[in-house]
Amino acid sequence: MNVAQNEAFRLSVQNTARFLLISVPLLFLVSLLLAYYINTQIVRKGLVKAVLLFPMILPVSTTTLFCRILFDNAGILNGAFQKLGMDTLRLMDTGSVFWVLVALYFWKNIGFCVVLWSAAMEAIPKEIFEAARLDGAGFMTKVMRIILPLLSTSAFIILLLLILNSFKVFRESYMLAGNYPHRSIYMTQNIFNNWFQSFSIEKMAAGAVLVAFVMAIFVLLLQRQLIKKVYEK
Repeated sequence: MNVAQNEAFRLSVQNTARFLLISVPLLFLVSLLLAYYINTQIVRKGLVKAVLLFPMILPVSTTTLFCRILFDNAGILNGAFQKLGMDTLRLMDTGSVFWVLVALYFWKNIGFCVVLWSAAMEAIPKEIFEAARLDGAGFMTKVMRIILPLLSTSAFIILLLLILNSFKVFRESYMLAGNYPHRSIYMTQNIFNNWFQSFSIEKMAAGAVLVAFVMAIFVLLLQRQLIKKVYEK
C-alpha cells in the first residue's frame, strides 16, 4: 500500500484521469461533428482529410518543439502580445500548461478520428439521411437517431483508441517539461520514469500493476459493450 499512499503517485493518477476525462470526450465529439460536416458540406474531402492527418506523420519531437516555440514565455504568441501592447501569458510554467498538452493531443489525434468517422458514415445509405431530411429532422436528430445507433461499433473502436492514446501522452509531457514538469501535467509515466532512474523497482512494479489493472477494466468494459452491440444487430 506504500505506492497507493505515495503523494506523487496519487498526483500522477489524478492528472492522468483528469486528462483522460477532458480530452477523450472532447475529441470524440468534435471529430464526429467535423466528420459529419466534411461528408455533407465539403467537396474536396480527400484534401481536407490529408491536411487533418498531417500531424500524425510528424515526429512527436517536432510537434512538441513547435508547441514550445509557440507557447513559451518568450515564444511567438507572447511576442505577438507584446507588439500589440497586451499582457503576456505564462503558459509553460503554470497550470495552463495542462491545456497546452490537451491542445497538442487534440491536434495530433483529430485527423485519424475524423477519417474513421468519415469512412463509417459513408457506409450509411444516403436514402436514410434523405428520408430524415424530408421528415424535417435537424442535425442533432440525425446524430442521435441515425449516426450514433448505426455506427455504435465504430464509435466504441474510436473511443478505445482515444483512451489508449491518452495514456501515451507522456512523450509530449516529457518533451515539454522534462522529468519534473509542472504538477498539473505530472503523469503516471513521469513517476515511473523517475522511479526507474532511482532504481525503485518495487515501487515501479507495484504502480505498473495498478495502472495496468485500471486500463484492463476500461478495455474490458468497452469490449463487453461492443460485443453486446454486435449481437443486438
